[in-house]
Amino acid sequence: MYGKYVIAGSGSGVFISDDRGDHWRSFNDGLPLFRNIPGFTNYVYTLCIFNGRIYVGNDDGGTFSRPVSDLQLLNGSLNVYADDENHPDLKRNELILSTDFLDEELPPIKICADGSNVTLLKYVNHNPALANSSIKFRIQSEGLISVTGEFKDEDIRISGDTIIARLTHPQLVIPTITKAFDYRPDSIEIFNVTQDTVLHTYPIEIYRAPLVLVHGLWGDRNSFDGMYHAYDRNIPWIRPVDYATTNSSNFSTNRRVVRDAIDAILSNARSSSFLTGKAVVVGHSMGGILTRLYLQNAFTDVFYRNDISKVITLNTPHYGSQSAIF
Repeated sequence: MYGKYVIAGSGSGVFISDDRGDHWRSFNDGLPLFRNIPGFTNYVYTLCIFNGRIYVGNDDGGTFSRPVSDLQLLNGSLNVYADDENHPDLKRNELILSTDFLDEELPPIKICADGSNVTLLKYVNHNPALANSSIKFRIQSEGLISVTGEFKDEDIRISGDTIIARLTHPQLVIPTITKAFDYRPDSIEIFNVTQDTVLHTYPIEIYRAPLVLVHGLWGDRNSFDGMYHAYDRNIPWIRPVDYATTNSSNFSTNRRVVRDAIDAILSNARSSSFLTGKAVVVGHSMGGILTRLYLQNAFTDVFYRNDISKVITLNTPHYGSQSAIF
């Protein structure tokens, strides 16, 4: 064993498996032909791994040495980026993680079920025998796209030896694991569509979308204390908004409240390597109106940036109020 790889010798040379022996691939480039055993061309007599190299020999006198790092050449390497084009304050194409798939334990990609498409994958194909056009991406579990997410064909492109794919996030999650926060585990499969064989499997964790709580007239951040404490162990990112100093002012004065709160929560999530581009917004009373006005581009200097996954309003006077302040 080396990391997640099983390496074995046979009468036909060296073979490796990255799925615990279910499938095997040749690792014989540079292996000398052995002549003294009829029917065998690359008979392996001894095999060991030492100091980062694989050593092979047989009783015909042939020897073979190859760096273990060459294992990645059999398929490729993966980089995962956060690429949010809607929020200029967040870095575009920010590298979240990188892997050559040599490690047996891979850190999961943390994805929020917000319906956004900020997760960008770049897979470098190191196998010259495998056509780039044959490499595709999919979510391992099957079900409704709103629950699993998807890789759309129009969101996959090829640049040189790199296959670039953008994931459309799921829109909801039914958690199956409860730890620090609730999430549902799944995996991204990189596969050969021609042979329908899986090249790599990468773990993901799907969390609930960030939650922004917007209080109403004469309220403050404590207005949502009950809801905050009810969900703070279920949702990784919750932000109670506080515009108490202007909570009795007009809508125009508070026009940036919702936008700025979404900016802040997405930035905080990104800093912890959570991939998310949208938030769920719950607005009470005037908080619901401020959210709707943001969605409707009601102000000339505050533009909606497609960064709300869902809106829930509570006791919001969408048709006006007799208590309105003019």
